[in-house]
Amino acid sequence: MSKITKKRLQLYIKRKLAGIKKEYMYRTTKVKDNKILFLTFQGAYTCNPRYICDEILKREKNWDLVWVVDDLSEETRKEFPKEVRLVERNTNKYFKELYSAKVWIDNAFNVTKVSVKKKPEQIYLETMHGSLGIKRIGPQDVPDKRRNKRGFRCGRLTDYIVSNSAFEDEVYRTSFWKKTEILEYGHARNDILFIEDRAFKEEIYKKVYDFYQLKDDVNLALYAPTFRSPELDKEPMEELDFDLLHDALTERFGGEWVILNRAHHRDYKNKGYHTQNANVLDGATYPDIQELMIACQVGITDYSSWIFDYVLTRKKGFVYAPDLKAYDDDRGFYYPLETAPFPLAHDNQEMKQNILSFEEKAYQEAVEAFLVDKGCVEDGHASERIVDKLTEWMEDRP
Repeated sequence: MSKITKKRLQLYIKRKLAGIKKEYMYRTTKVKDNKILFLTFQGAYTCNPRYICDEILKREKNWDLVWVVDDLSEETRKEFPKEVRLVERNTNKYFKELYSAKVWIDNAFNVTKVSVKKKPEQIYLETMHGSLGIKRIGPQDVPDKRRNKRGFRCGRLTDYIVSNSAFEDEVYRTSFWKKTEILEYGHARNDILFIEDRAFKEEIYKKVYDFYQLKDDVNLALYAPTFRSPELDKEPMEELDFDLLHDALTERFGGEWVILNRAHHRDYKNKGYHTQNANVLDGATYPDIQELMIACQVGITDYSSWIFDYVLTRKKGFVYAPDLKAYDDDRGFYYPLETAPFPLAHDNQEMKQNILSFEEKAYQEAVEAFLVDKGCVEDGHASERIVDKLTEWMEDRP
């Protein structure tokens, strides 16, 4: 037997044994009516699951809250409230927690990264991590068989999926959740963007500014682009000129500016972070982008969906899209990027001009028209509605 054939046989046996073990745990593990399992693709205390969990803790519910993480290091433990238990992804303990939880709360295809079964009494709540975003997500649009297999599994298992708009309802219906019940509640992660309390905002500012060791009078611009497919990533592209951006922000809006360059998690993982620019800091090291949205004065992206959360703050947003046609051809858009409210630049000089000629009144009118057109229901109370629904599932039993 060759070495390659032997390795394949060993892998086959390993997978078969793992499958048998999972099936045994599925059959023998009882569902606990007070347990919720949270999953995020970041493996961190973030996104919609975080803000749902915060609301649960605020109400002092006597529920067993378990979070799936990539490691159980002391550093990871520090990110989480003491009331939340941690379990390492894809371990035997993970599958026991999965099969014994009354509710699974996810923000991507995390549960379905491997083949799993759900018991009739269990509830799978999918929250996803997009919103009014422009990128197509359907299997007909993304030629990734492994990813789409997970998506179809997710669609079959999901009992409820949370939406923030009529637009997002249609995204779900035309991708993986054709028959799943939609809860048009708004996204829990966006509630924080509606809080007007000055003390709360100052607390977030201090948290972010202390993290980056910034002076209080510095202005922040967040640049957070999305990733590209391996094929598109090989194509030449005019990168954002941070010096030109910094000078334009200073000239148009005044004051001292620092730019947070937050690479997409896929790019950050594969390429790392490199810069020698004193006015640019690594935005990917901060765990929660929603808090960065509160702390920054300007937001910039290419095609990433976070800007469509950020628009709810009504703060200044810009799009830098040097490979617009190529990206649209590769991934596809739900609507023309030109119809979004953000000034659109195809190169650095146009980006500079968009900043220098920015008009607040016209921008605010464009934001309002955009949100109305998409049927957005965000109002800062999504997490309350979701936890009300969880309470029905967890406590209102016959």
